[in-house]
Order: sequence, then structure tokens, then C-alpha cells
Amino acid sequence: MSKLKIYKASAGSGKTYTLTKEYLFLLFNNPTNYAHTLAVTFTNKATAEMKSRILEKLYEISTKKSNDYVDDLMCEFDISEAQVRQRSKVLLSYLLHDFSNFSVSTIDSFFQKIIRSFAREAGLESGFKIELNGPKILQKAIDHLLLKIDLPENIYLKNWLIQFAEQKLNQGKNWNLSNDLNKLGTEIFNELFQIESREILLTISNKDWMQNYLKNIQEIIISFEDRLKSIGDEGFKAILKSGLSYDDFTGKSRTPVKYFEKLKAVDNLEPGATLLKIIDEPEKWGRKDNADSTNRQITELFPLLNKMIKQALVIVEQDLEIYSTAKVISQNYFALGIIADIANEVQNICREENMFLISDSSHFLNKIIDQNDTPFIYEKIGSRYNNFMIDEFQDTSKLQWLNFKPLVENSLSNGETSLIVGDVKQSIYRWRNSDWNLLDHQISLDFINHGNDEKTLDTNWRSFSNIIKYNNTVFLAAAKYIQADLNNSLVQSIKNPEKQDLYKNKILNAYSDIIQKIPISKPDDKGYILSKFFTSTKEASYDEQMLQELVTKIEELLSKGYSYSDICILVRKKGEGEIIANALLSGNYSQNSNIIPVVSNESLFLSSSAAINFIMAQVMFLQNPGNAILKAEMVLNKQLLTNSVNDRHLEIGNYFSDNLFDSYLDSDIAWIEELLTKKQKPLLELIELLANQLPEKVKEEQGVFIQSFINCTNQFIKDNYPDLSAFIEWWKDKGKSEAIAVPDDQDAIKIMTIHKSKGLEFKTVIIPYCNWKLDAEITSNIIWCRPQMAPFDDIKLLPVTYNKKLEKTIFKEEYFDEKLYQYVDSINLLYVAFTRSCETLITYGPSPSKNNKGLKTVSDLLHYTYTSNTLEYSIRKHINLSEGWQEEDNKFEFGEIPVCNIDEQTTEAVTGEILKPFSNNILNNDFIAIKTEGNEFFSKDVKKSRINFGKIMHEVFENIHSENDIDNALNKLMFEGKIATDEKNNLGKKIRELINQKETKEWYMPSNMVRTENTIISPSGTYRPDRVVNLDNEIHVIDYKFGEKEDLKYEHQVIQYIRQIKLMEKKQIRGFIWYVTLEKITEVTPAAIQGNLF
Repeated sequence: MSKLKIYKASAGSGKTYTLTKEYLFLLFNNPTNYAHTLAVTFTNKATAEMKSRILEKLYEISTKKSNDYVDDLMCEFDISEAQVRQRSKVLLSYLLHDFSNFSVSTIDSFFQKIIRSFAREAGLESGFKIELNGPKILQKAIDHLLLKIDLPENIYLKNWLIQFAEQKLNQGKNWNLSNDLNKLGTEIFNELFQIESREILLTISNKDWMQNYLKNIQEIIISFEDRLKSIGDEGFKAILKSGLSYDDFTGKSRTPVKYFEKLKAVDNLEPGATLLKIIDEPEKWGRKDNADSTNRQITELFPLLNKMIKQALVIVEQDLEIYSTAKVISQNYFALGIIADIANEVQNICREENMFLISDSSHFLNKIIDQNDTPFIYEKIGSRYNNFMIDEFQDTSKLQWLNFKPLVENSLSNGETSLIVGDVKQSIYRWRNSDWNLLDHQISLDFINHGNDEKTLDTNWRSFSNIIKYNNTVFLAAAKYIQADLNNSLVQSIKNPEKQDLYKNKILNAYSDIIQKIPISKPDDKGYILSKFFTSTKEASYDEQMLQELVTKIEELLSKGYSYSDICILVRKKGEGEIIANALLSGNYSQNSNIIPVVSNESLFLSSSAAINFIMAQVMFLQNPGNAILKAEMVLNKQLLTNSVNDRHLEIGNYFSDNLFDSYLDSDIAWIEELLTKKQKPLLELIELLANQLPEKVKEEQGVFIQSFINCTNQFIKDNYPDLSAFIEWWKDKGKSEAIAVPDDQDAIKIMTIHKSKGLEFKTVIIPYCNWKLDAEITSNIIWCRPQMAPFDDIKLLPVTYNKKLEKTIFKEEYFDEKLYQYVDSINLLYVAFTRSCETLITYGPSPSKNNKGLKTVSDLLHYTYTSNTLEYSIRKHINLSEGWQEEDNKFEFGEIPVCNIDEQTTEAVTGEILKPFSNNILNNDFIAIKTEGNEFFSKDVKKSRINFGKIMHEVFENIHSENDIDNALNKLMFEGKIATDEKNNLGKKIRELINQKETKEWYMPSNMVRTENTIISPSGTYRPDRVVNLDNEIHVIDYKFGEKEDLKYEHQVIQYIRQIKLMEKKQIRGFIWYVTLEKITEVTPAAIQGNLF
């Protein structure tokens, strides 16, 4: 039996190095372990990076290009350096020749594999589709429900929707039925709901039963309120009847006797200390300065009022929790009904369209794994994994872990190795059901019998020393302050000390490994931190002050030798990124009006482009040319685009007569008439034409938006039927929120969300909106609770709104669970953002409000850590934060901005542009030549250039049947951004020369039957010859090689192709290797090298 290896890896601590090392250990232990080890990551990008890293390191070790891991491997396996390098060479060969069994996968991909193996058990028909886009199906279900809302069988749903609308209106919120239902509907993807969904849907499918359940809840509410209102009314009337007023009692207008008002309103019912002090104490009811007659009246009234208050307090003490529970359930009961109906409709769509939602995979697999032993699961999926490696474990959900746990247990029981890597402090994806508690303590409990080999990677190799010391101090302090805040709430609401103990150190434990060591190699005083706060005034808002400071600081960084690409601006919301991007690109905040180039795939939305809005306004008008409003919107967009809006155009929306309307258009009429002639154009051609007709200046300034829009249009056409209605719907639902795709390797400032930045690092990090809430108590935030008391427990799981009212209900523990998670979410987001920085960290936030009680935002938290003098030495020893605080400037500053060596900057600078301007030659598609692989086609790096030449040529030849196909094949590559126009012309000329040679011309005759890159499946493996040409009397097998040397292994490869085809064809088969670069064709005959085959 083996122990489970657990690595707790803080940011910058060498997690990637450790993972690679552990994988290499497995390979060196057994060369075939790559086929029996499942390494799981959470994104396709991370999967590709892990595979690439392992192959790269094996290559570098084997070719003596790197000494990384050599000492580790020599020590672990007691072998020489030469043996390490030789084994690495062999292992690299194993992986490359059996790449399909190199099992590094996303968790979703692995689960999909199991789902397909258990399709019959799931009741799925053959050919079912695994749907990755859950939100799309959710929206479709909502649309279906709204279309059927007036049917008699949907009367309950209709009533629930009315209640839903009323709640929104009562809260003073904007009301958009479809959007709000979509947000509510996402709860069907919540794991708690999925676990109980079957029973919940069965229970509430009986609408009469649901009404009875609600009736019982309402009876509890009515009974409680009637009793207290009665007491409140009687007490109030007794006071009035006696001729007294509240001012006659102790405390005057704030007298505790006013409790009768609270009873009448059934609000704020918990008695204050002052009220409790006067019960049974008649002498404390009247005021000392009252007339004797007044106090005698109070004394006479005392027995009645005192008795009433005591009766009310008994009711409150006994029944307030039950009443409060009934109240919150009734307020959200309609939500349960709506969610259930949406879930049912989603299931109906999945059945009708024979699809399986990937979001259901964890729950589905949990049922399978729970009912079967591990060997059976392996047998079904056709793989046998001995070792498991799970990266980013803090992002794992409970159900995902329940699915993996038996596989890991089986591995450890067989003496194999399994490994988990994660960091509680970087858990920021709870909206995807991730649960940091698994790594924090649950996993240790799960494997207590096996034992855990837990290690903490405690050295920061990423950041400068001042950044490390600052983060050590700030997050130690932050965890302490937030824990104290949570504990204060706990004491007031949860009286049981044992229950309090479950929470009182949770945040401190999560951050117990926050202290990171500084490598000896790092200078002790390098790195810069600035944290500045702004107070909004009538003269200048927070944004205006912050943006001015931001641009000034960027220009200072540039003066120190930093390039634009060294700087990353992190935001929490995409809208914040859009504000920053627009400000930097405008040049308005720079003293010299300098435009600061930015790169962002998240903040530069298509809808922020006036050019794109104008194109879409024309498309919408063409779809419905009789709509005067659309016509007005189109004309207005045109004027906005050319900065020529005037009152005449702004007024046109007030006119409904087409004749009168058209009289306002003047010269626009000819343009509109000409536009209408384009209505029948194919969608892509229409968009291209509209883009091509934009003013030249607009095409130059907004070329990047136009390029991205064309690409999005093309993708839409690939995925959907290309008609205008569908395209307009796509634009409204998704297209306008698409961010422009731009290359990352330009000298421009990056803007991205904190969530997207995870795993990345930057020399300088700036956080301009460091002000998110610590506890996001918002009325639309739903938590799922399990009632443990009758009559509420007739339904196993109920949705309730997360707010402070839950403290008074039977759901108080669920409330504090959520509050704890909210706090950890917020501080973790701060931790991820701060630890992206290598050299410089800059944050901006609003100054705390003078009326603030407690810590509300991360900005409050940071301000308090800088200005408080309550930190003990164990925290202050890293940095004494109060010494860096400058009260007069309302900022914290520590260290100096490091001076960059300008000579080290290798990224080519750009001046205000992110991409090249939009091309006029739009119909030739020049404008969409955004290079991907092709950007290295003519690289100065000879090796890269050859590799890319081979890739491109292979892809071209794969799509060529005859010379007639060359242009189409090259256009395809150009459209995909793999080659540019000038490269296309050169390649076309070269390929025509190659295929018209005497030796090759026969292979490219239009009359031939040709197969390119077709897979041959046989018991011995799979084979994929480049080209098979079926001539009249024989078959030619051709393999292309674009390197600069011949190799015997290529001949072995072609012989295998010949042997496999011989099993299927009776004609004579000849094989050829075409060394394109060497201008040589070699015929391969099996007999010639038979002795070298084995």
C-alpha cells in the first residue's frame, strides 16, 4: 500500500517543475508508465503545455541542451548522467511513437471517455452528442417555456413568473424576463441541485402537493404574525386609552416600550438589552422628571403591558426561528418551481436531440462508479491506469473528487503512485462547483488509512524579494482580520461553542502556508509596491482620478526601461477592462496625448466599435426595411461613425410617417436605396461589402475590430444556417460581447480578468479597481439548503436568498458556510492577482467611507492593514506596513521601481496600433490574414522555419487532388490565418513547379483516384500515408519529407504502408519517399531492406 502524495504549492513555488519531475520519475521507473498514468488538468491549454513540457525536457536532457532534472534523476535512481540522458532518449522515442496513449487529459475529456463507454447504461441512443455549451441549451429551454406559458397546464409556472417579476420590481431592480430566468436557470448546474434533482423533480411535479406544502408554510407565517400583531395592537391601544404617549416612558422617543410598534410591524423582534432590563421592574418604566400623576398611570398600566411583552417574548423565543425559516422559504418558493420546470425542459431537449450535457457528467459518473467496482470501469473504457496525477486540485468539485477517489484508492492499494497538487489560496472558480475544502482537510480524512505524504513548496522563485515580503505580511494580516470579522458574527448567531469551533480558524488554516522563503540568489531589497486610495469629490470622480494616476505611473514605468508588454492590468469584470482600454487608447489622460497600445481578448468587445455597430445596424435594417426605428438607428449610427451627429438626426426618431421621416434623410436616401440592393447577397459577402464601404479613416482606426468581426461571422456560418435572422439573434445574444482576438506577442499592455491571469506572471501588475466586496450579499445570490426540521423537510433541498436574515433561521449554518466561502473567494482573488507580479505591484482603490462599520471591501481591508497598529511582531517582521503608509498622500509605498535594462527588451514596439490597419482589398480576404502558425513561416530561426515549412506544405498537399485544387488549398490556409497573401503567391508558384515535374506529374492527374492522409486501422496499429494514388495497373504510395537529410526509418514507414495496403488491394504496389527540399524521390522496395527491419 502506498501513501498519497500531496503537494501544496503556493504561487511561484515551482509547481510546474515538481509536476514534471514526478512524471519523469514514473517514466524512469517504468518506460511504459506513460500509457498507465493519467495526468489530469482543468483546461485544454494546460493539457497541451504539460505534454509539451514533458517532451521538451526529455529532448533537452537527451541532447545535453539542459541539465534540468538530471541531478534529481541521478539521485532518485542511483544512475550516472550518461544513463539519464540515454534513458531520456529512449523514453522520448516511446512517447512519440505511441503518442495516442500519452494520457494527459482535461477532467472533462476523461469523463467524456467514460460516458461514451456507458452510453447504453445511460439510456443514450447511438450517435448521441456530448453538448459542451450548457448555457445555449439553457436559453433554448427558457425560450420553449415562455412560448408555452399560456397553456392551461402551465398555470403554476405563469403564477411563479409573476411572483418572480414582482420580487424584482419590489427590489427596485431592472426587469428583463429572459435574462433573469437565464441567471436563475444556471442553478440547474449547481452540484447540490444535481445530486437531489431526480427526487426534487419527482416531488414537485405534483403541483397540488406543492400548493399544500406552500399552504403549510404560509399557515406558520400567518399564525406567528397574527399573534404578535394582536399583542402589539392591544398594547398600543392600552397606552392611547390611558392618555399616555411614548414620551412619558423611560427613554422618551427611544423608549423600550416602543417594542409594541415592532410587534405590530412584525419586524426587528429580538429584544434589546434595555427592554430586558425593565421587565418585571415597574419603577424603571416611568421617567424621573414625570409628574407624579403620570408615573401613577404608568404604574397602573404596568401589569398589563409587562404581561403582554412577556407573552410576546415567549412567542419570539420559541417560534421566531421557525417563522423566519418559513418566511425565507416562501419568498423563494417560486424560484424552486421555475428552476424545476427549466430543468425538466432541458431534459426534454436533451432527449429529443439525443444529447448529453457535459455539465451532467460528474453526477452521472458518480452513480456509475458508486454501483461498480474499479476494474469494471477500466474494462469498459479500454484503459488501465495505475497512477494518477491531479493538478490544480483546489479547482476540483465534490462530485469530481467522489468520481476520482475510488480510482486513486485502487492505485494506492496496489502499491502504485498517485499525486495531487494544489493551493487553497488559488481557489477562485467556485461558480464552477470547485471546493477548496477538499484540499484543505477532506482529502487527508479520505486517505487516513493509507497515509499521506504531504509536502509544501515554500520557496518563491517568481517574484523579487520585496514583493514576496509584502505578500507574506499582507495576507497574514488579511487572514487574521477577516477571520476575526467572521468570528464576531458567529458569536452573535451560533451559541453552541462546538459549532463555533468549526469556523473560528478556517480562514487562518487556509492561509497557514502563506509565508514563502526568498531564494538566496535574489537580492534582498528589490521590488516595488504602491497602493493608492482616492476619495471621490464633486470635481473629480474615482475613475477620473485613478485613470490620470494610472497613465502617469505607466509613463514612469516606461521611463525606467519597461516596455508596454511588461505591464499587465488586471480587472475583476470585463466592463472594468473596457473602461481602462478605452482610456489608454484615447490618449486623453496623457500629458502629451500619447496613445497607449493595449492587448486584450476580454475587454475590447465588438460592440464597443462604432464601425461594427454601424454594420449591424445596416444588417438589421435589411432584415426589416419597413421599420422606421431601425432605419433611424442605422442613420444615427452612420452619423456617430463619422462624428457628424446633429439635432436633425437626433430628432428623426420622433417621426412615424415614412414620408416625413425620409424628408429628414436628404442625401442618405441614395445610400439607403443602394443598400437595399444588397439584401439578397450571401451573409459573408454582405458583411464584407459593408465593411469595405466604411470610410478609409475608420478602416484604419478600427481595423482590428473589423478583422475580428469578419472572423466571427465566418465562424457563425460554419456553425449555423447563414440567414440574417439567425445572425441578428446571434449578435444580440453573443456576438456583441465577443472580444477581439489579438496576438499576445506585441509590445502592448495586456488587460485581462484576474480569473484569466491565473498561472501567468508579469513584470508589472496594476489593479485599478481593487475594491470588490468581501462578502457579496446580493439579493439574487441563491444558496441551496437541506431542511432538517418538519414540516420544511418534506422537500430535501430548497433555494433561499443569501442574506443576513438567514442568521435567524434553521439555515444559519448554511449561511455561515456561504459567508466563509465568500470571504475566502474574495481574499483568494486578491492573492491570485498580487502573486502574478514579478517586480512591481500597483493597486488603486477608493478610500474607506467615514460611515463604514467594519471591513466591506478588499480596499477597506488593505487600508486597514496599512493604518492599523495592532499587528504582532510575527507578522510585522516581514514588513512593518505602517512605516510605508503616507497619510498625506493616502498611499502605501515600499521599495523603488526596478530599472530595466532596455537592451534586454526584444519585443518589437508598436505605436498605438494593435494590429495592421484594415485592408481595402477586402474581397480577396487580405484583411483576415491574422497569422497563427504562419507567423514563423519565414522565421529567422532556421529550425523553426523548416518545421513550419513542412507543416504548411503537408497541409497544402493533403488538400490537393490535382493542380486545379492548389488555389483553394492555399485560400483555406490563408483564411485560417496560417499564411499571408504574399506567402500564398510564392507557395502557389513553388507547388505548381513541384507537381509538374516529370517524376511527379502522374501523381496529380485529375483522372486519378487519390486518398490523402487517410487512416488505415489494423490489429498492429494505425497507419496514415500522405498520398495513395490508384493508377490503371498499380498503386503508388507517396510519403513527403521536408527535412534536409534522408533516414532509413522513413523507408521502414513506407514499407509498413505497402504491407497494409497489400492486404486490401490486388494491384502491384510501389512506395516512394519524396524528399521535397532535397529535390529527390526514392523508391522503396521491401526486399531491399528486409534484413534491417527487425
